[in-house]
Amino acid sequence: MGFGRRFAGLLVGVGLWSGLTGTVSGAINTDTGLTPAEGQWIVRSQTVFKSKTDDRTGENRKLQIIANRNVLIYGLRDGTSLFTAIPFLYKAQEVNSSDGGRSEREDAGIGDVQVFVKQRLWRQDRLGRTNRLALIGGLELPTGDTSEANGLGKFPRPIQLGSGSWDPFMGAVATHQEQRYELSADVVYQFNTEARGFEFGDALSHDAGLWVRVWPGQLPEWGTPSAIHAVLELNGIFNQKNTVNGDLVGDLGGYTLYLSPGIQWVGPRWIVEGSLQFPVIQDLNRAEIREAGPTYVIGVRVTF
Repeated sequence: MGFGRRFAGLLVGVGLWSGLTGTVSGAINTDTGLTPAEGQWIVRSQTVFKSKTDDRTGENRKLQIIANRNVLIYGLRDGTSLFTAIPFLYKAQEVNSSDGGRSEREDAGIGDVQVFVKQRLWRQDRLGRTNRLALIGGLELPTGDTSEANGLGKFPRPIQLGSGSWDPFMGAVATHQEQRYELSADVVYQFNTEARGFEFGDALSHDAGLWVRVWPGQLPEWGTPSAIHAVLELNGIFNQKNTVNGDLVGDLGGYTLYLSPGIQWVGPRWIVEGSLQFPVIQDLNRAEIREAGPTYVIGVRVTF
């Protein structure tokens, strides 16, 4: 969802919850069906470093992206939470120029803001475990710039910070959680709309994530200690072809699947985490730049 529709796997999942031990937890790139308690605030900041260097068009394009996403979550009532996600982006693209040299396009600033709600549909609690199912729905706002240019002219739309369009999205997430581990899966579909003759293709993302507490092996009877979680995820995104003045752009779009191991240091009211996203499937159309290495993800979460 979000600007991940144009750069597969940039940011997926904003799962944040108050678990059985009282800490904030959930996988790194996968959402969770659990929601904050009523009146609880959660702040999450996640930074993604992505490099796309495998260009098969002959233009030898290289794309570097740094994306910092800051998410504010509020527990409106039991089972209902509100989200605001504000991305800050840096994009730099190199490409062969007509004089035989190299030219660069570079842009930085705020991207498209998202506002959305998560509503729990089903809850089943047992001693030491819980199952949850929730729906997600929201809107991506055209807050990012779409007019950046340099001496070569206006930047291509995928290099701009924003889409220029109002884009609704919806999805679902399911979670099974026990004291030692959590398993979650989500699916989200984004309906991208037209802006000034250009329309990004719709995007479908899906994720499955597992975390397992590897330390301590046994929780104490009293108190909430720090813990180390090992994380393993599969994160996929399918982008449909873009449209220009009603005509499909045939060489763009496709599917990417990431295998994403990670680690979390979990405290009583915070998490520090990191993940590597390895592209194991890149079934992309010819004009899409492929990734030759992993995406790096680091983040922090705090509960108030």
